[in-house]
Amino acid sequence: MFYRLVDIFQSLLPKDEIEIFQVVCEYYQGYNQKIINCFFKIKENIISEYKEVEYDIFKRLIYELEINGFIASNSFPELLSSKFRKQLRAKYSNIKTWVEFEFGKTVAYAWLNDKITRKQAKLNARTILLLM
Repeated sequence: MFYRLVDIFQSLLPKDEIEIFQVVCEYYQGYNQKIINCFFKIKENIISEYKEVEYDIFKRLIYELEINGFIASNSFPELLSSKFRKQLRAKYSNIKTWVEFEFGKTVAYAWLNDKITRKQAKLNARTILLLM
């Protein structure tokens, strides 16, 4: 267990080896405060790295379109925004978008022109509307 703790702290903290050995030795002697502080620093580092990652909705949307050829606002609520749909069409010329309304329900959808036709996309959207 001693070496596992040392290995964890060496890989996740920018401290030198001697300092890490001292922290782990103190832990085994019953002094927990320094090791608790090290785990807190590791937690903070993980949280800050996670927050640095940015989610690109366009990449995710293109990925789904390449697999299925069709996506709708039930999976991507961003499609309900006309501004987003305009950006999507401007950025990718082979993607078409549209919105269907029925009985107070709305579904926005996008499809790849290469994979499915407008008629197929509309049928898919109508099916989603009926299932809502």
